[in-house]
Amino acid sequence: MLDSANGNIVKEQQGSILFGGFDKRKNKTEYGFMREFQLGSVSISNYNYVVINVGMPLNCDGMLGAYRLIENGISVKINLQDSLLVLTDIKNVFDKEDGFEIPYKNKLNVQFTMSYGCSGWAMFDTGANSFMRVDKSEYYDKSASGKSGNLFMEQIEWRDIGSAARGANGLEKPNEQIFMKLKELRLGEGIFCEIPIKAAFGGTLIGSRILEYGNIIINPERKKLIYQPYASGKVVRIEKKNDDVVYSWENGNLYVSMINTNSDVYKQGLRKGFCLTEYNNYTIAGVNDYLNAKEKSSKDLTFSAKFKNETGDIIEILINR
Repeated sequence: MLDSANGNIVKEQQGSILFGGFDKRKNKTEYGFMREFQLGSVSISNYNYVVINVGMPLNCDGMLGAYRLIENGISVKINLQDSLLVLTDIKNVFDKEDGFEIPYKNKLNVQFTMSYGCSGWAMFDTGANSFMRVDKSEYYDKSASGKSGNLFMEQIEWRDIGSAARGANGLEKPNEQIFMKLKELRLGEGIFCEIPIKAAFGGTLIGSRILEYGNIIINPERKKLIYQPYASGKVVRIEKKNDDVVYSWENGNLYVSMINTNSDVYKQGLRKGFCLTEYNNYTIAGVNDYLNAKEKSSKDLTFSAKFKNETGDIIEILINR
């Protein structure tokens, strides 16, 4: 994320281009380069930018794509536990660091293997707030119809049809999404156990939630990621279920778009189309309110949330993690 509130970033517009979102529709948008800006003690100049409408408010002025830095030889270390981001052009500076290796190819695509499923390539994307998403037609359907298809599908927790992602052209069209908990996900030399993933329309990626369990070092010279689990060894136990509710953002409000019909919240009366108004005593007036409230409530095992139903009545739901 990039915060330019101090006003020191100078942009130079070069023209306009057609920019496409997840739905493959394209709109004309501004592009250019930033003459110079600071990231901590690092000075970056002549960095390309594109202006897009992400469809929702952000707590910052932009998102920085680290891949442009990496392809120019900058090594990166991300340590969420200590709130640390290291960027350096010193070669071999991380060579003696511990961890297991995950080779990658162009644009940080890493190879993966799903338990009872197929192998493939996923982009490592810190901008995605998830553990993993796989393209439904390319990987889920292929695995479900394979030799171990029945065992693969036993890992499904729930599925539903709805919209969740929002991009430059608005809310995605409703599509089926499958929420699974894989027994194992193999990445390079490492094994991630009991890891929640989602199969849906769109690209296949490894998201930022994996950084909650270890550090990542990106070494562009050797085309390798080094993962440093907070727990020792090459086996990382996630043991976390998928959320039972998925929200969509429309007209400044968060609405229930998909819901696990076997969940406790569904049995309490929560339904699609209900608007989230309060989460663990935090008022929700938009996406950032929800994300902040969810982060502040991450250690609470039991709390309540309030929703407005389609007739305007407020219902209170007890959430048990």
